[in-house]
Amino acid sequence: MYYILCRCATASEKGTSPSLRSTLLRVYRRDMVVGGLYQLLFMLLQLCQPVIIGRLLAFLSSEERDGLGTGLLWGLLLAFVAFLSSNALVLAFSNNRRFGTFVRASMMMSIYEHSMKITNASRMKNDIGTTTNLMAIDSEKLFLAVQFIHFLWYGMVWHDMVWCGMVWYGVVWCGVVWYM
Repeated sequence: MYYILCRCATASEKGTSPSLRSTLLRVYRRDMVVGGLYQLLFMLLQLCQPVIIGRLLAFLSSEERDGLGTGLLWGLLLAFVAFLSSNALVLAFSNNRRFGTFVRASMMMSIYEHSMKITNASRMKNDIGTTTNLMAIDSEKLFLAVQFIHFLWYGMVWHDMVWCGMVWYGVVWCGVVWYM
């Protein structure tokens, strides 16, 4: 929070207006990156689960089983990956919620300080409802937006993977039809 105030003071001394986006990114960069890494870990673990299930089903459907240990290994690996995936998602959400709470508190404090410094002429021009709206509603919307910021890239990655999978599926079926 101190960094935000210093950054605003430095920008006003230089005669430029401080950038909210760059200030928030500099202050909370670590929280944002950690939340994104947890989300990436969740996505990768979700991709591993169908492969493990396929191997487990292949083991169960084969006539020649290599022993009970192999099947047990695949089952335990599936349970472990599901456990890690669940924990990665919980950590991603909790980290992003904390990140959003920090951003909301910073915004509310900044708006409150600016509302205390405005002149009487400005107070006559803007009513109390506008200031209250800025402090409550707009900071809450920013909190929600920041909390789910990683779903922007997460959704695009899954969308691209689905299209690549559908194209590959079409290529395989064209090859099957071609050779029949």
